[in-house]
Amino acid sequence: MNYYYEVPEGTSVLGRPGGGYYYQAHCSPAQGGSLNHLVHSQALNNSTRVWLENANGVTLVKAPPSDTSWGQVDEREFVMVKLRARNLVG
Repeated sequence: MNYYYEVPEGTSVLGRPGGGYYYQAHCSPAQGGSLNHLVHSQALNNSTRVWLENANGVTLVKAPPSDTSWGQVDEREFVMVKLRARNLVG
């Protein structure tokens, strides 16, 4: 299970400058990992969009209120998000 966060310009997450994409990977105990709740909470609060990637696929779990694509994912866009994302943990 992986989370991907879209952070707007001028917003920081854990002291890192915003304006980009970040991820937290291997958050599932089934994968031998665990979710860093402090990191996730701060990233979730400061993100405009958040995607959850797990064994069932990818779901948009946070989007602006005006966005009507809740739950839906543009696969091409998500590939670009994954390529640009920087690790928040480690």
